[in-house]
Amino acid sequence: MESTADILLAHKQRLVAELALAKAKVESIEMEIANVESAIGSLPQAPAPTIEQKSAPTKVRHIGRKMSVKAMVLESLDQHLPDGGEVHDLLNCFATVYGRDDVARTSLSPQLTTLKNEGKISRDGMIWRLVRNG
Repeated sequence: MESTADILLAHKQRLVAELALAKAKVESIEMEIANVESAIGSLPQAPAPTIEQKSAPTKVRHIGRKMSVKAMVLESLDQHLPDGGEVHDLLNCFATVYGRDDVARTSLSPQLTTLKNEGKISRDGMIWRLVRNG
């Protein structure tokens, strides 16, 4: 007969596995949204605004060496997403402004955490914002 502790540990393991699957699904959906937004941004004439469609970032050509992910996050939040943005907004900005559709969400998350720990950005729910001093 299983003890109460064994039952609870087994239940916890099932919940942790279920949570991991849910997180993977959310990441997959966020990436798909970013891809769709990137495709919409590349259309010759963007469709009329839809639910929660933010103004499109201004396209800028960066010549020379590619910017680092951290530099793109800081510049994107400063110049293109001044009210902050979710991960998919940042990825869309990277693709449309910097021509960087090669940045994976899994590469972005650690950079966001580092910038947050450095006090350069903050997170409120799903929204990342630049910390402005002064």
